[in-house]
Amino acid sequence: TGGGAATYAWSGGVTDGTAFAPNATDTYTVTGTDGNGCSATASVTVIVNTAPTVTATASDAEICAGEQVTLTGGGAATYAWSGGVTDGVAFAPNATDTYTVTGSDGNGCSATASVSVTVNASPAVTANTSASSVCAGEQVTLTGGGATTYAWSGGVTDGVGFTPNATDTYTVTGTDNGCSATASVTVTVNPIPTVTASASASSVCAGEQVTLTGGGAITYAWSGGVTDGVAFTPNATDTYTVTGTSNGCSATATVTVTVNAAPAVTANASASSVCAGGQVTLTGGGATTYAWSGGVTDGVAFTPNATDTYTVTGTSNGCSATATVTVTVNPVPTVTATASASAICAGDQVTLTGGGATTYAWSGGVTDGVAFTPNATDTYTVTGTSNGCSATATVTVTVNAAPTVTLTLPTDTAELNGGTITLSGGSPAGGVYSGTGVTGTTFNPTVNGLGTVTITYTASANGCSASATGTITVVNTVGIASVSALSGVQIFPNPTQGQFVISLVAPADKEVNVEITDATGKLVNAFVMTRQIQDVNIDTYAAGVYFVRLASGDSRSTHRIIKQ
Repeated sequence: TGGGAATYAWSGGVTDGTAFAPNATDTYTVTGTDGNGCSATASVTVIVNTAPTVTATASDAEICAGEQVTLTGGGAATYAWSGGVTDGVAFAPNATDTYTVTGSDGNGCSATASVSVTVNASPAVTANTSASSVCAGEQVTLTGGGATTYAWSGGVTDGVGFTPNATDTYTVTGTDNGCSATASVTVTVNPIPTVTASASASSVCAGEQVTLTGGGAITYAWSGGVTDGVAFTPNATDTYTVTGTSNGCSATATVTVTVNAAPAVTANASASSVCAGGQVTLTGGGATTYAWSGGVTDGVAFTPNATDTYTVTGTSNGCSATATVTVTVNPVPTVTATASASAICAGDQVTLTGGGATTYAWSGGVTDGVAFTPNATDTYTVTGTSNGCSATATVTVTVNAAPTVTLTLPTDTAELNGGTITLSGGSPAGGVYSGTGVTGTTFNPTVNGLGTVTITYTASANGCSASATGTITVVNTVGIASVSALSGVQIFPNPTQGQFVISLVAPADKEVNVEITDATGKLVNAFVMTRQIQDVNIDTYAAGVYFVRLASGDSRSTHRIIKQ
């Protein structure tokens, strides 16, 4: 820059007040001109010193993020680095960058140099596991991520499954572009639980409940749809498996529950009904042991007091079922025995009647309520039965002997108009005659008329009566039993069953007329007998008294014959 004038012109192509770079040491002359056009000169020497040859070096041209590097300048006396770097002092660059160093020598001359430091990012390494927790004995696979190569602690190979012994933290070193980083992962090794399976009862009866409970773990899952700790009813004998789990590790255990069928119990009685005071035996069936209500012992007879229903509990294999049986206790009837008469006469009838029961059975072949004729004094026993229960009672019937009565009448025929006949011949004495036409001991033939009259004689002894009978035939011919002018006549057999013979001792001089009449005088047959013996048949005639009249000339003969 010139001074003291108005305008200035420098040598060497220099412009006043404008910076320039001289090539070498030189003296520059300035001509200054004032406003009057007057000029003068002045000069100045500029010494040009040689600039130092500065170098820039780095301890490592390529580093990983976070690592340090040391920059060092060379070829000068002092060095000033860009980026706040101190020459020769290590620092950790944040990113790849070019650093410039200005080196100054003793002449005050400076030069620059630069060096680039590449900062490679450290890989974002991750540590991964196929399972953060495994059960003892299970495998796990560790895998690194975010780098190119991986090295694991604990002898683990990246991506290869292994079986950890215990819970541990594994560290992986991942390397990429020569830079490494680490990551870690913890694998928890949970022990396998020691699982137990238990049942509230190892054997149950069909229809009963059982509760299955797992132990040694936290949660339990049972086979067969069973819920741990919840009672259920098994259908049949089965083995149940429980899976117990703790911290994701499981083990199993089993328990068998035997289901015993309930016995098909029956209740049996030796008799469904007994009489008061009678014994009955109750017996259970279908089980092994039996327990009866009411203090009854199975198979042992006892005497029930009243109608009751008994329950038996039958048990087999610890399982029980019940059955019932009713035993009816019927009262024993209070039986009575009565007779229509306590004493009778021989030949009389008596009726025996039981009371207090439903049916009656008498000794001696007697039928209850039916009259019979006892043969002698006897005691009769009746067994009365109601509802199968019986009792007895007795009654004595005295049989008094009736007297032996006979009757032999003084005549067996009477003339209708021949007057009354005095009756006699009854034994024992003191008896009474009876019959048509009888008054006291007198028989009047006219009261009865023609025909046969039965005369009854009744006598008493010991309060008993007996009778005997005889007959008198009333006829209208006088002298039936008188001597016949027709002698030597025989009629036999007499009485007859229907056939008889008329026999004459000697042949008649002439014909014999024969007439047969009944007791009333009615002619029932007539014929002429022309020989000594004549067979006669009266089979078709009614039983009774008939008269055979024979006549030959002036001779007459009448004979009585009885047809049975």
